[in-house]
Amino acid sequence: MYFRRFGKAYDTVKRIDLWRTLSMHDVSSGLLQALQFLYRSSSACVRINGPYTDWFDISRSVRQRCEASPWLFNLFMFSFLYDLKEYEYGLRMDELSVKCLLYANNQVMLAP
Repeated sequence: MYFRRFGKAYDTVKRIDLWRTLSMHDVSSGLLQALQFLYRSSSACVRINGPYTDWFDISRSVRQRCEASPWLFNLFMFSFLYDLKEYEYGLRMDELSVKCLLYANNQVMLAP
C-alpha cells in the first residue's frame, strides 16, 4: 500500500502534462488554446524580510480560486488512474478490482 498526501494539491500539476492530458481527452482546440492563454507567461516574486526576490516563471499548478481549477485537477488525476487499469494489482472482491482510493487531497495505491 502506498499513501500520498497532496499538500497543496493544485501545485503538483505540471502544465505541460496538463495540456497533453486535455488533448488526449479530446478537449476542443479552442478551449485548450483559451486555457493556455490564461496560463501563459505566469510569473511571480516572493517577499522575504522586506525585499522582493527576482521574478521567476511558473510552470506548475492550476490557479487558486479559479472556476476551472477543480475540473482541470480532476481530469489531470483521472489520467493517472486511467493508466492504472492496465496493471494487475489491487484489492479484488469478486469481479470488482480496487487499485486506488482518492479522497480530497489523499491518494492510496493498493498493490499485492
